[in-house]
Amino acid sequence: MLSQIRIINYKCFKDNTVFLKNTNNVIIGENNAGKSTLLEVIRIVNCAVERLKTKSYIPSEIEYGIGIGYKGVYFDLENLEIETDNLFFQYEEKTIQIIAEFTNKIEVHIYILASNKIFAFAEFEGHNIKNNTKFKEILTERIAILPQISLLKKDEKVIQERNTKKNINTRMSSLHFRNEIMMYKEQETEIYQQYISKITESWKEIALDNIYVENDTIYLYIRDRDFTIEVGKLGSGVQMWIQMLWFFTKNLDATTIVLDEPDVYLHPELQKRIVKIAKEYNKQLIITTHSIEIISEVDKSEIVILDKNKQHTKFVDELIEVQDILDKLGSSQVVNLVKLDKYNRIICVEGEDLGFLNIWHEKLFPESELSFKDVPSYKTGGWGSWDFEKVRAEKILKEREDYSFYYIYDRDYHLNQIIKDREEEGKNKKINLHIWTKKEIENYLINPAVITRVINKAEEKISEKEVIEIIENICEELKMKVIFKYTDEINKNSRRGEELSTIMQRVVEFVDDNWKDFAHKTSIVPGKEVMKRIRNKIKDDYNIQISNDKIAREFKKEEIEQEVIEVIEKIEKKKSF
Repeated sequence: MLSQIRIINYKCFKDNTVFLKNTNNVIIGENNAGKSTLLEVIRIVNCAVERLKTKSYIPSEIEYGIGIGYKGVYFDLENLEIETDNLFFQYEEKTIQIIAEFTNKIEVHIYILASNKIFAFAEFEGHNIKNNTKFKEILTERIAILPQISLLKKDEKVIQERNTKKNINTRMSSLHFRNEIMMYKEQETEIYQQYISKITESWKEIALDNIYVENDTIYLYIRDRDFTIEVGKLGSGVQMWIQMLWFFTKNLDATTIVLDEPDVYLHPELQKRIVKIAKEYNKQLIITTHSIEIISEVDKSEIVILDKNKQHTKFVDELIEVQDILDKLGSSQVVNLVKLDKYNRIICVEGEDLGFLNIWHEKLFPESELSFKDVPSYKTGGWGSWDFEKVRAEKILKEREDYSFYYIYDRDYHLNQIIKDREEEGKNKKINLHIWTKKEIENYLINPAVITRVINKAEEKISEKEVIEIIENICEELKMKVIFKYTDEINKNSRRGEELSTIMQRVVEFVDDNWKDFAHKTSIVPGKEVMKRIRNKIKDDYNIQISNDKIAREFKKEEIEQEVIEVIEKIEKKKSF
C-alpha cells in the first residue's frame, strides 16, 4: 500500500509530500488546494507500477541526478486523461520528479522531462531493481482508481472483447458497462456472482435480474421492488450506484482503492453507504471529497488536509481543523452538523468554560466515548444573548427533536428572581439551561488544597494555610467591587424607587453575612479576577508560573464540586438539567 508520495515541480506542487495511512484517507482542502492534481499523480504512479510489472527494463539514457544506467521503463501519459499543456510548476520546465513509497519500502521514482518523456524505475532498500520479475515478486500491491463514470447508454451494442478489456478502468467503461458484465458472466463467474450478491446486500429493493444479447444489443435488467426495468431506464442515482459497486467488485484483488469526489455522483445517504462498503473490503482507501456525509463515516485521524502551499500534509487531530478548512470551502458549520449527527448535543457556554468542563469530564468519565471538545459547541454572547439563543434553539428543536441544547451561563450578580424566571423559561421551551450558583466557572477553581499542590509541584514549598491567606487578602481587595456590583444590579431592577443608600445598606449586610464563611465568600467574588491575582502573586513571590488549566487538571474526582459533576454527568448521559 502507498505510504507517501513526494511531488516535485508538478503543476501546483513545488515540493510537497503527502502521507497516507494503510486504512482510510479522506483528503479535504480548499478549492484549488491540489486535490485533483494529487489524483493525477496517483494515476501516473499507477501507470508506472503497471509498466514496471510488464515491460522490459532498459538503462536510463539521460542524467536524472541518479546517474546514467539506472534500469527502468519509458512511457508516456497517453490514455491517462491528463492535460499535458502545463505540467510544470510555474511554467519553469524543470524536471518533474514523483517518488511513491509503499509500505514494504519499495520506492517508485518517476521523472518527466520538458519533452513529456517519462522514465520510471524502482528501488528496494536503496538498490535499483533490475527487472520486472524481481519487481513483481516484491511489489504485489495493485491500485484501482475509479474512472469518471456517466449515465449508461439507452442501447449498448456488443463490441469486440479486446476493446472491452482495453477500456475496463477508463472513462469509456460506462459506455461499455453491459459488455463488461457479460464478459465477466462468461469468463469470471465467481466475480459476477459476487456482484449480484453485493447489489442486493447494499440496496435491499433492487437486484440484478438478467443479462442477455438480442440482435447484437445487450440488455441488462434490474428488478426494483415489484417491477423489472432495463438498466438504461433507471434513475441516475441507481445507475451511478450499480457502476460503483461494479468497480469495487471487479477490483477485489486491488490493495488500494481511489475515489475522486464520489459525492458528485451520489445523494447523501448513498455517499455514507459507499464509504461503509469500501471499508468492508478492508483495503487502503483514498478519497477526495467535500462531502460531510463521507467525512462523518471515518475517524477524524483518517482525514488529510491538503494544501499545495504546505510542504507536508497532516492528518486531523482536532475536528476544529476540519471546521476551519470547510469554512474556507464555503461550507460553514458543516462539521458541527456532522458531529451533531453523532452526538445529538450542542454545548453553549460563556468564555473558556468548555475547556474546564472537558478537563473535568475526562476525570469523571475516563472510559467515555464522548469528548466534550468534539461535541458541537460555541460561545454565547453572555447573559444578554439569551433572547437570540432561545429562538435559535427552538427553531432547530422543531426540526430535530433528538437534539439537546445545553446552555451554561455565569450567575454574575443577577437577582434570584431573574435567574429563576430564566431557568423556568428554558424548561418550558425544552432547552437545558444551567446558571452557576457561583459567580462564574472560575470560582470553582478556588480550592486552596488543589492550588497548593500545583505550586508545590514546582518544588516550591508553600502551605495550604498560606494559600488561604493569599485568597483571603485578594477577596478583601475585591469586597467593595462586589458590593457595588450587587447594588447596581438591584438598583437597575428596583420598582419601589428605593434610595441608592438604602439599597447599598442592604447589600453591605448581605455581603458581610457571606464574608463570614470562606466558601460563601469565594462564591460571590469575581472568579476570573481572583484567579488572575493568585497567579500574579505566585509569580511575583515565588517566580512560579501556574495556569487555570493546570489547576483544573490537578483536581481529584472527589474535589470537583457536586454542582459541576451533575452538569457534566447530565451532558454525558444526555439527560435534562
